[in-house]
Amino acid sequence: MRPVVLFLAVFAGLGTEHARAEAGSAVGQAFVRMYNFDFPGAHTILDREISRRPELPLPYSVKAAVYFFSELDRLKILQIDFFENDERVVDRRKLKPDPALRERMFRLIETARQRANSRLSSDSGDRDALFALCVAAGLVAGFPENPLLRRELARVRNMLHRTGDDMLRAGSGSQ
Repeated sequence: MRPVVLFLAVFAGLGTEHARAEAGSAVGQAFVRMYNFDFPGAHTILDREISRRPELPLPYSVKAAVYFFSELDRLKILQIDFFENDERVVDRRKLKPDPALRERMFRLIETARQRANSRLSSDSGDRDALFALCVAAGLVAGFPENPLLRRELARVRNMLHRTGDDMLRAGSGSQ
């Protein structure tokens, strides 16, 4: 459960910062709704934005996050006494995630990743695409049994291996 707590802390900070910068945007409004536990309202805003601009990756990632937070709320994981009493979280038999919601969430994550990578291929500095990928990665990390995590970890290992080899060559003076 530690990855979920870490993700919640990081996501809350990143999401708040992004929403503050883009308070008038649909994504910013959806964050406000989500943080106020108005999950249907957040979905409505994001559905409208996705139908208006389906090429944007961020609304898909944020919609997946809304599903994630709504599920945490349904399972009573977001209650204020969460940190005072971990017994509810430790007894995983009581936690019964909704498999249909999880499937929708992971489809949205995959769509967000595809759209983000497409945008990044033409503009490597696209902030919304990068943020969409960060949100997606955090959501995937919240579900370690998911095969997407294994694929992401393999991808990161490959990038680190190549980067490490390049750094070693650069450090040794050989090219």
